[in-house]
Amino acid sequence: MKDASALYDDYYESIENESLKQIFPLFHAILNNFFSFMNQKLSPGYGGHFNADPSRELIDVIEAFQKLQANFKKSPVAFELDPYYMDLIVRCSSFLSKSGGSPIPSDFPMIELIEHRTIFSIVERRGS
Repeated sequence: MKDASALYDDYYESIENESLKQIFPLFHAILNNFFSFMNQKLSPGYGGHFNADPSRELIDVIEAFQKLQANFKKSPVAFELDPYYMDLIVRCSSFLSKSGGSPIPSDFPMIELIEHRTIFSIVERRGS
């Protein structure tokens, strides 16, 4: 996945924290990979079925993202995820299952992948 994340490296060049400078492009690539696969499994208006392994893996990715965000929340490098992707994660969390795959709801929309800009940003601190 490191090769795929290289596509997003330039978008995060301005991130000063070296760990996040490497993690953000990786998470960006992973999320886009899962969202792209979900689009393939989705029939708008009818829903679909998201396979068991990708369901478990996406749950793990979401949990890892949430832990990382929580760990940095009170630090100088607290970060946010693009609101559109954050909404997708919340929606996916409501139907993803660790066993048997996950039924994609009929009202779930096709996902517009964010490929040409950042999805992560450092939270600006005021009065620090």
